[in-house]
Amino acid sequence: MSVLPPSAKKLFITAGLLAAAGRLDAQMPGVPTLQNAWANPGITAAVNAGMGGGSRAFAAAAAWAPRSGRFQLSAGGGLRQADDVGNGPAFGARLALPIWSFAGGAFGVAGFVGVGAAREPDREVLNERGGIAAQVPIGAAIGYRRAFSFIRGASVYGAPFYALNRVSVGDSSWSKGSFRFSVGTDVGITNRIGVTAGAEFGSSAAAGEPGPTGAVYGVGVSMALGRR
Repeated sequence: MSVLPPSAKKLFITAGLLAAAGRLDAQMPGVPTLQNAWANPGITAAVNAGMGGGSRAFAAAAAWAPRSGRFQLSAGGGLRQADDVGNGPAFGARLALPIWSFAGGAFGVAGFVGVGAAREPDREVLNERGGIAAQVPIGAAIGYRRAFSFIRGASVYGAPFYALNRVSVGDSSWSKGSFRFSVGTDVGITNRIGVTAGAEFGSSAAAGEPGPTGAVYGVGVSMALGRR
């Protein structure tokens, strides 16, 4: 792992804020699966919104990473509004592992795995009503970050991943795998507050199949807690 010089490290701390919190609930159905290549040590909180692919979602989230930044745990929950299958609670959780950085810490690579689920109260199969939609993505991310004089820092990243999507209604269930790709950007406004925006594209589900039916877009605002 590369070691940043003190001047760059100070600014890159904020550039990585949303690596921890801008997408914490992104594992939830209804928001894009965005993943940066770095972890922000300590606790970070965020609020997020997503739309596209047949649904919309709103959530709050939190993340924690050790001082070493060797891994990051995140989780969030909120409300998903899905076309034709109703509105219900949703949650998501993810483990990310930064594994490599180079070019003085400007570039990084990480692996990740997550799980998310949402209630679909209006989904019907035969004589049963009310279902659960779940997704499990596994992938990798590569990111680039840079400090600027007019903001605290920024990063851009991309993440290809495979997602297993599953819907269960009573005793019936069916699954569909898909390859997807997400892109995003994080901007540190201050040394505590940052914003993120991104989108997810790739294989789409047909009507009635599990998984997003098209592109999914999302935005988030995060705040690092504790001493900086």
